Amino acid sequence: MSNVMIAVILGLWSGVSMVLNLSGLGVRTTVMTGLISGLVCGNVEMGLAIGAQMLIASLGFYTYGGATIPDFITGTLFGTVVGAKTGSAEAGIVISGGISLLMTQMDILGRASTTVFQHLCEGALAKNDIKMFEIYDLCGVLPWTLSRMIPTVVGLLLILIIVPSFSGCAQNTTSKSLNYYINKFKPNISYRISQNNFGQSENIKSIPLYAVFCIKKKT
Repeated sequence: MSNVMIAVILGLWSGVSMVLNLSGLGVRTTVMTGLISGLVCGNVEMGLAIGAQMLIASLGFYTYGGATIPDFITGTLFGTVVGAKTGSAEAGIVISGGISLLMTQMDILGRASTTVFQHLCEGALAKNDIKMFEIYDLCGVLPWTLSRMIPTVVGLLLILIIVPSFSGCAQNTTSKSLNYYINKFKPNISYRISQNNFGQSENIKSIPLYAVFCIKKKT
């Protein structure tokens, strides 16, 4: 499935599931979203793993009094895509957490935008225009839908462009350029950064991506 199709399908799910959730069906959950995302990306196991992790992270959070909380559902969606593309559940979980927090801003925007249609409904009632009142009332769903759908589609398109390049670099451990550097300059020790775990082969030390900060410049 093409990247555009993945972004569009998951974007539609993000928007439609939000409307269904407001209707009381309760299908917008981390596990359900993980399942749907996993099916679309061809890795159901990854989707369920990310969804379960986000479910644990969401325990204790609820929108009491209309409070805004991290959007763990959208985070699950992004995390599943990244995890499926990179083959790393850890990378998916990291992305899930970041997106969940970032989406709180879109939740605030979506909630605030509904007030526009509320005022339009009040104006229609003042004129006793029931037809326009019903139209404005239905339009109130749009901010809830678009505040999830648009960021999902745009964000996934960007991620699906960036992740393959990132993943390709991370999985490349043949180090042709590094070998050339070693043969030419003969350093005492060299470092290879990839998604592999810590290790050492002769005078080459392998450093995983998440531990790059361990490399310090000597003064």
